[in-house]
Amino acid sequence: MKTRWIIPALMILMIPIAIAILECNQEGIITQTEVPCIIRSTWDYETCDIEVKIYNSTPTLIDTRTMSSFGSTGKCNFTWNYTQTDTYSYNVSNGDTGQITVEVDENMVLASIIGITIFSIGFGAAAIYLWNKKEEVKE
Repeated sequence: MKTRWIIPALMILMIPIAIAILECNQEGIITQTEVPCIIRSTWDYETCDIEVKIYNSTPTLIDTRTMSSFGSTGKCNFTWNYTQTDTYSYNVSNGDTGQITVEVDENMVLASIIGITIFSIGFGAAAIYLWNKKEEVKE
């Protein structure tokens, strides 16, 4: 009877698990929580050996990449991995350019403020409770 767990374990392992990276916002503004995302070419190319140079707002070259094939569509893509808030530009070796602005996720800031507030209230309540317990012991 020790083998009863094998069938449920195999069933769980057979469930397909997929992690997808979404395309970057077409308007060029993304939040830190939307990274990584894919930048896809709008034109069809025979090969995707296209170089992409990425610059920050200074403008300083921060990375050089080569696009990869976007399936059998004829389009090319590269993955955007920069989470630091800034306005980035990228130049493709075929003359195309683009710009992406990475902004702070306002929901994350709000969640942080709420979390810190709840933690502070809980810590203060525990401190007051322990202080009162200490006073009861003295009496």
